Amino acid sequence: MERIFRMLELIGFIIVILLLRFIFRTTKFFIKMAIIIYVLFMVFKYWETFMPK
Repeated sequence: MERIFRMLELIGFIIVILLLRFIFRTTKFFIKMAIIIYVLFMVFKYWETFMPK
């Protein structure tokens, strides 16, 4: 069950990146957005590890 959730999470993350890339054609802006999203994603992962459900 845990592995399925992780797969869905990864797929969702890829979809978000693709959507942002489609919406924001500017490369520099896209790179900034990707970095911000990646940082937020990592914070969420670590927060989930320290705060189990």
